[in-house]
Amino acid sequence: MWLIEVDQNQIKILLSRSELKKYGITEEDVENNSKKWLEIILRIIKNARIDWSNSEEGTIFIDVFSTGTDELEILITYFREDSITEAVEEVIFATDWPVVPKIEEGFEFSDFEDVVQLARRIQPFYQGGALYVYQNKYFLIVDILECRSEITIPLLFEYGNKISGQLVHLKTKAKQLIPERAIQVIHDSFYSNR
Repeated sequence: MWLIEVDQNQIKILLSRSELKKYGITEEDVENNSKKWLEIILRIIKNARIDWSNSEEGTIFIDVFSTGTDELEILITYFREDSITEAVEEVIFATDWPVVPKIEEGFEFSDFEDVVQLARRIQPFYQGGALYVYQNKYFLIVDILECRSEITIPLLFEYGNKISGQLVHLKTKAKQLIPERAIQVIHDSFYSNR
């Protein structure tokens, strides 16, 4: 394992697949963000003695890339919340509005027709999502907590493939076609008069 400090808010870790096996981690654990995998990441951060304790609040992004060799490249980035964001959050939380968590998953579709067919079948159960296009492929990002997962998840897998990488990269590289309620928009566009 190699650990490289990129700057004060970012480290890069190179971890071989044989080291993963030593920790009892499979590639499926990495792809699915299993509890075992997250515990290993937290242990690595703790052992690296990264001093992010001076920061009041922030977000840690963990991006995992396959280098094509026997290694995984793990990029851990800490973003400190700026004072404007903190002030807005204080106002929002002072009103006691409920905080609704969001768990996003991405699905890749090789053909737009697959997205249209999915929208036809899934629309009675789920109307949300955001649609992106990148390198002639379509990507639907859904909030799993909004879905009736026992119905929608099998349909998502029937028409598309789960994205194994981090959604942050997709959102920055891909062109956003429909920012919200993508399933409803597609359904209404293709099936509202039928």
